[in-house]
Amino acid sequence: RAAQNPYPTGYCPEGVLLLLASVDVQDTWLEIKVKGYGRGEESWLIWHAKVEGDPAQDDVWNQIDTIRRTEFPLEIGGALKARHCAVDTGGHFTNEAYDYCRRNAKEGVVAIKGSSTRAAPALGKGTKQDVNFRGRLVKGGVTLFMVGTDTIKRTIYARLKIAQPGPGFVHFGQNATDDYLEGLTCERLMPRTIKGFQVLEWQKPSGARNEPLDLEVYCLAMLELVKRRYNRATMWDQLAGQLTGADVSAAAVTRKKGSWLTRSSP
Repeated sequence: RAAQNPYPTGYCPEGVLLLLASVDVQDTWLEIKVKGYGRGEESWLIWHAKVEGDPAQDDVWNQIDTIRRTEFPLEIGGALKARHCAVDTGGHFTNEAYDYCRRNAKEGVVAIKGSSTRAAPALGKGTKQDVNFRGRLVKGGVTLFMVGTDTIKRTIYARLKIAQPGPGFVHFGQNATDDYLEGLTCERLMPRTIKGFQVLEWQKPSGARNEPLDLEVYCLAMLELVKRRYNRATMWDQLAGQLTGADVSAAAVTRKKGSWLTRSSP
């Protein structure tokens, strides 16, 4: 299916109205994805890369800065950069991840952690994390959002079955390698007995890398965050108006100060 959508890496085809990013933290690298979204939550892979290095050092995080601040060209003219970037704080280098989110919160960087609760909401309300790993209070602590990984994975797998472009369809483009596609689809819902009851759990084969799937989950969680700040009935019209310069009523949407849209000369 990737071959059916051969748009270049780093390019936003017509239909993209919003960019969102996500970062997964591992022991020796950071992995980042940038996704484009449009009407009906049709989506496009814009960028996916591994940033090799020690997450305890600033240089790898600086490279993440470069990617998430990149202005990706739009087919319709102009450019977009990611409005939000989710950073997984639930596994490796939690303190460093919190610190990065805290320092870049005004740029839309959001701390997230996967929820182990089945059928949890796609995105929790957010709780203040104002104590560091030494137990000391941190001024301006970061807000942590719990992500319903089970819920969102079910949505992703359902959308991957959609055969024709339109609402929910997932476009890949030239950035989707075989490893990326395998990582996106390696998990399966498998039965497991817990306290005498059979439940379905997401499981991956031993040794499989599932970071592309995790990153897809985090990007969709950020889409839920964006939807909270808009009138859902007019959200995509509002975003389209921002791109085209249309006169769209400001009363239909609530936005915080600052813009994630960057116009460029034709």
